[in-house]
Amino acid sequence: MKKRNLILLLVILPLLLYGGLKGFLWYSIDSTIKSTKALLFPTADVSYKEIRTSVLGPVGVTGLTIKPHGFDDIIKVGSVLARWDKPREILPILEAFYKNTLPVNLNLSIDQIVLSLDGDIAARLGRQELWEAKIPIRMPPSLWGCGTGKFETADLKAMGYNRLNLSVRLEYMRSPVTNTVSFFARARSPDIMVLSAEGSTPSGKSFLSLSTLISSGLEWSSFSFSLDDESYNEKKISYCSGKNGQSPEEFVDDYVKRIAADLEQSNLTPSAELTAAYRSYLTKPARITVNLDPFEPAGMEIFSELGRDNFAQWLGLEVLADEKPVLELLASSRIDAVEAEKLEAEKQKEEQFNPTPVAELRNHLNQFVRIKTQDGKTLYAFIESAGSANLLLTQHLVGGSASFTLDYSDIVEVAVLY
Repeated sequence: MKKRNLILLLVILPLLLYGGLKGFLWYSIDSTIKSTKALLFPTADVSYKEIRTSVLGPVGVTGLTIKPHGFDDIIKVGSVLARWDKPREILPILEAFYKNTLPVNLNLSIDQIVLSLDGDIAARLGRQELWEAKIPIRMPPSLWGCGTGKFETADLKAMGYNRLNLSVRLEYMRSPVTNTVSFFARARSPDIMVLSAEGSTPSGKSFLSLSTLISSGLEWSSFSFSLDDESYNEKKISYCSGKNGQSPEEFVDDYVKRIAADLEQSNLTPSAELTAAYRSYLTKPARITVNLDPFEPAGMEIFSELGRDNFAQWLGLEVLADEKPVLELLASSRIDAVEAEKLEAEKQKEEQFNPTPVAELRNHLNQFVRIKTQDGKTLYAFIESAGSANLLLTQHLVGGSASFTLDYSDIVEVAVLY
């Protein structure tokens, strides 16, 4: 009898533990969803189909529907699932969810975010003015569409898109010692593009929560993102060239010139190397990567505060095209070019001065000389005459000229301009 009870206990106890763990999983996820809904309540209503509580697999929620207030439209999300590599990794995730915080490490997948292009949300999100207001740096107006006006969702539909479909993978790890968060994110929209980003940011708190992450302005200690085209550029060039009555080659030439002209308005003239890299990205499947490693943690607002000559150095900016670094980002401005020409002219002029012994100066009357004197001065003048003890020199000044004598004993070095 005792043996049978023991066997029953050994069978029932794992089932009870399994059921208790699944119940705790359900309760933890439900509590997180409720706190998220409360956080989003002023702006949107959130509902879901099912809470997934697999003990040996991913946990999360499926069938999410988000209805922003003031819109006759919805955003659908197939699933939001937390994953782990080893069963023991679920324990800190459960503990964090139970305390309504975020775990120290998390691997999250958000699949099938779907937004119809016929709906109200896409129409509003497609408005150029909205993004111009949200982005803290001035974007070239020609970047938005075909270069000849605003780009609306109707243009995307004309290119063959009926809806936007996005899947995201997000991993992060928080260091409790330095209070920094390292992250990796990859977002893919089929037939449009793939965006990958990674970096680190100070968390500013001894713990992580969804509300503090949303409410606090993020500052990046390091940041890197890459953009891979998935046929969007090809479709855009085909559509825009037809809309503008141009060949694809003509449209690309005109489009790149327009963006360069817009950037020049902000005194940011792209170099020929950067222009070629962008053209390559437009016309063939290519990758553009941008790395930032600023002197100190900084947010996006710092872009508008940095000048033309220091932004790349301060941000530790590096641009790669198909993994090859673009060595020169900006072309010399017109002012820089004029100054460079002046310096080069002065350099060439200096190279035309030929060192000459003092005793031979009488052979160079009426010629232009450069003289370095004992008191450290450099004089430029014409030789009027050369006596036994001194030179008679003439300097041309604004409004006239001045003549003076200089003793040979005061001369350290002299050179004649040939």
